[in-house]
Formats: sequence, C-alpha cells, structure tokens
Amino acid sequence: TLAMALLAAALYARYSREKRYRVPGRQMAIVLVLTVVCFFAFINAGFLFDRTFTNLAQYQFRSHKFYRLQQVPGLRAVPIPLPRAFIQGLDGMNYHNRTGADFGNMALLNEVRGPELPRSDGFKSYYLVAYALKEPLGMQILLVLGLVWVFRNRHPADLLAGEGLLLACASVFFVVPSLFSNSQVGIRHILPVLVIFAILSGGAFQAWTEFSTRRKLLLAGCVLYAAVSVGSYFPDMIPYFNEIVTDRKLAYRYLADSNLDWKQDTWEVERFLKSNPDVIVEPGQRVAGRILVRGDFLAGVWPRKADYWLRVEGIQPVAQVGYGHFLFVVPPQTQEKGAKP
Repeated sequence: TLAMALLAAALYARYSREKRYRVPGRQMAIVLVLTVVCFFAFINAGFLFDRTFTNLAQYQFRSHKFYRLQQVPGLRAVPIPLPRAFIQGLDGMNYHNRTGADFGNMALLNEVRGPELPRSDGFKSYYLVAYALKEPLGMQILLVLGLVWVFRNRHPADLLAGEGLLLACASVFFVVPSLFSNSQVGIRHILPVLVIFAILSGGAFQAWTEFSTRRKLLLAGCVLYAAVSVGSYFPDMIPYFNEIVTDRKLAYRYLADSNLDWKQDTWEVERFLKSNPDVIVEPGQRVAGRILVRGDFLAGVWPRKADYWLRVEGIQPVAQVGYGHFLFVVPPQTQEKGAKP
C-alpha cells in the first residue's frame, strides 16, 4: 500500500502541473524509512522480542519456499530482525496454503476442490462471487453510483492522489487471494476491500443538497434496502446472503465454510434438538428419518473426499436451523428392481 502511495506521488510530481499534492523526494524517503522502522518495532514489541535475530539456519521450515530460501549459502547465517514466532507463522501459512493440511475443501457454486479431489487449486472467481452474493445489493448499487460520480467529476491528478489510490489498494487485496490462495474459506479474507468500497460509495452522496427528490429517494432506498436485508438474518449475521440466493435453504450450494457455517449457531441447534429428540445429527451413513446436517458437509467442505451421503444423493432440505444447519426428511431406501431381498 505504501509503495503504491509513493508511486502515485512520484507520478503526480512528474506529470502534473499542479503543486497541491506534490511530495518532495526527501519527504517520501523519510516516510519510507519511518514506515519500515515502525513495522519492525511494532512487530517485535507485539511478540515481546521473542528470539529476534535468529539465523535462518536455526529454523525448521515446513513450506517448500522457505526451505529453499534457507538453503541459499549467503542467507543461512543472516540474522532475521523479526521474532522467531512471526517467521514460523509465515512459514506455516505458506505450508497450509499449499497443502490444505488444516482446513477443508473449497466450495463454490456446487463445485468442490481439495487435496484429495481432482483439483486442489483455488477458484479465480471465488471472491468476486462471494462479493456478489454476500454484500447487500443496496451497498453494491451505491458503490456503482459512487464510482460513476468519481470518474465523472475527478480530474486525473485528483483521482491519482485520492480515490485512485483506494481503488488500487482494493484491487491488490482482491486479486492476490483470488489468484494465489488455496485457502479460500470465506469473504472475511477480503474485508479490507469492503471497507474501501464503503468509502468509495460515499461519492454517490456528494452534493446531497443539490439532488432532486427522486435521486434522494433512490439513495435513501438503497441504504434502507441494505439495512432491511441484513436485518432479516438477525441475530445470525455470519450466514448472510443477499437476495440473489432466492432460497436460503440452498445457500450451501453457492458458498460454505465461514460464509455460512462457522459453528455460530450451536446454541440454536442445541435448543432445537431438545425440542426434537427424534432428529439424528450428521449420521455417517444413510438412515431414514429426520436428519440435521451442517452446511459444510452438504457443500463438500468435509469430509475430504466430499462424499457425504446426503450430498451424493442430492436430497433437498426442508428447513434450516440457525442458517448453518439444514433439516432433511430422508425416506427409507427402496430396493432396486431385480435385487434380492
């Protein structure tokens, strides 16, 4: 983010005739140095300087990238000015992103990928779809209107020094997990993008006092629509989907994991089971009766082979419990014609 800000400032200083946003090269260098110093200082302070300056040779890395870096002769003896736990955390994230060791399969639009499935790479469109389905439609409309205002009313120099930087940052936060992540487990990974989009949406309200009544009603309606849409899920905020998902009982076919089922509805499930003692919870094999199952099993996030029997049979749920669990009425299995009793 800092690099993009400095690049924007440099481009502005080179090509713009105006001076109000120009930053001298000396000040940019000072900002860069201060940022680097503060980064190392805060990270070390946060970890209480735990084994800072440990040599690369003293680590036991799990990820392939960090292991290869460790084998470079000139780098092995270099002390790293960061806490040991911080470096181990980066190594662990890289390892788990590559192998999927500690998380389930990835599910998107009824397709599943994972370490034990034909494909284990991420979905390039995952976060685009997640945004389209999880962000309230009213907020999406406001973003479009805000961007229209920005591009119509901002001069190139103003755009470069203002909203353009926000768009560039949002693009980085959006594109990187889309193209390079194999741990796509929820829209929460692009929450910074949603914050930036909310700021950019403010462009739609510029010159509010000059708007016609019709336009004011449109903008107010978008805000009210978003509030009502989100409020309709209260108090279950995690599994929220907008109105593109017309049948909430089938939400698991679009997205799962922390988009839908993050064990947030445990208390609702327990209360439901007390009132319905006949309900069977997540049986490992086919049984007849009323069955309650987590969305992650139905979406294919678990088990590893995405072969949970209810998912394989394709039976549709009749109700939801807390939005993250789904109730089925499974009929007795009939014998096929010609089969022996």
